[in-house]
Amino acid sequence: MTRAAGPAGPGGEEALRGLVAGLTAVRDGDLTVRLPETTAGLLGEIARVFNGTAEQLALVATEVTRVSREVAEGDLTRSITVDAPGEFGELRDDINAMVESLRRTTRDNREQDWLETNLARLTGFGEGGRDLAGAADQLLTELAPLVGAQYGVLYLAREGPDGTELAPVAGYGTAPGGSDRSFRLGESLVGQAARDHRTLLVRDLPPGYATIRTGTGSGDPAELILLPVLLEDRLLAVLELASFRPFSPLHRDLLDRLAAALGITVGSLLATARADELLQQARRLTGELRARQRELQDSNAELAEKAEQLAQRNRDIEGKNLEIEEGRQELEERALQLSRTLMYKSEFLANMSHELRTPLNSLLILAQLLAQNNEENLTPKQVEYAGVIHSAGSDLLQLINDILDLSKVEAGKLELAPASFPLVLMDLMMPELDGYAAIAEIRRSPRYRRLPIIALTAKAMPGDPAKSLAAGADDHVSKPVDTAELLTRIGRWLDRRAPTSEEGRSDDRDTRR
Repeated sequence: MTRAAGPAGPGGEEALRGLVAGLTAVRDGDLTVRLPETTAGLLGEIARVFNGTAEQLALVATEVTRVSREVAEGDLTRSITVDAPGEFGELRDDINAMVESLRRTTRDNREQDWLETNLARLTGFGEGGRDLAGAADQLLTELAPLVGAQYGVLYLAREGPDGTELAPVAGYGTAPGGSDRSFRLGESLVGQAARDHRTLLVRDLPPGYATIRTGTGSGDPAELILLPVLLEDRLLAVLELASFRPFSPLHRDLLDRLAAALGITVGSLLATARADELLQQARRLTGELRARQRELQDSNAELAEKAEQLAQRNRDIEGKNLEIEEGRQELEERALQLSRTLMYKSEFLANMSHELRTPLNSLLILAQLLAQNNEENLTPKQVEYAGVIHSAGSDLLQLINDILDLSKVEAGKLELAPASFPLVLMDLMMPELDGYAAIAEIRRSPRYRRLPIIALTAKAMPGDPAKSLAAGADDHVSKPVDTAELLTRIGRWLDRRAPTSEEGRSDDRDTRR
């Protein structure tokens, strides 16, 4: 609704006054004032121009007010669309440019806030964690929907036998077995991005190059991007993403910044994993060392116990050796005494046999003469008695000779001639002669291998008989000699001297006693 600036009058002065009132109202901000256009002539033309200008100003003011209010309320999509000539048009364009600038600034700030917020959230995915695979899976779960990707794989760089390999550690939207393959540097686009340390963006993928599957179907992605993750120019990982739609510049900017920031996070997780591995190894080695120390302590205790036992055994052995030495000295003294006793006995027997043989020889001669009875002055009974006396005397003389020979054997003064004697009595403790060596020397001759040898010794040690038999003796008799037993054994071996071969002598030895 408009109001008139003043009453219409036939006079020009009243019309001018109405014009002045209208201009004053416009100047004061009242754009609703209108002049009557009923006046003809110049005043009517002025009223029409004034009313058109007021309407134009009111329209522009209304648009400016509306746009300003909506912009103030946060709606930056509005602009002034009214046509306005001259300075009104410039005002419209200036206001629209200001709104557009504000719109761009607001959008840039919003995008920057979005970038920084999501970048901080995504780069903190591994904080406080130690499982790299779990952290990588969490990253792809958050990142893929954020940038509109339907497929994603994170490849971790590892040193293998053939150099650096890129092995998948986490996947998003991958088909079964689709993310199990590893790549070397330069192999496929994954290895190429890793070797060049450069992001690769592949647009307009051919059909069948890659497939994104869902529960209801599958399709080919429109774009594929591969971003290397570096830390101080050292390759740590490669991030691969694919989408049905091209990645927006904002998403590209986020991915570029994220790839640069992930190096610190992945490096920290790898260092943590390595530290955990070293810690586990250190704990294992510490456990093994403690076990070794316990084993060593047990071994030392056992060794100490065995050393004490060995020391005690050595002391016992020294005591036994001392006893043995004392026994040996005592045996040597007894052997020396026995040797002297035997020497005295042999001398006594030699002297006695000489004293006995002289009258006995005379008795034998007399008995032989009587038995011959050359003068035939004896009765047959007397001749028989003389024969009995001669025979008994001969036996007694032979016994005296045998006793004398035994005494000489014990004294080591009788030289035996094996060719003349059917048996050897070997004293193992003869002065300046080793009886064992003498037996061995006799046995070396094939001529005397079957000659019976009886060993005589003054020692009564448990191993002496076996030692004598091992040296080549056939029997063993310990001193002091029991004459009856010795004669019995001599007779037994003389009776056994029938074998004509070496095997017969061995059989005799095996069947003795």
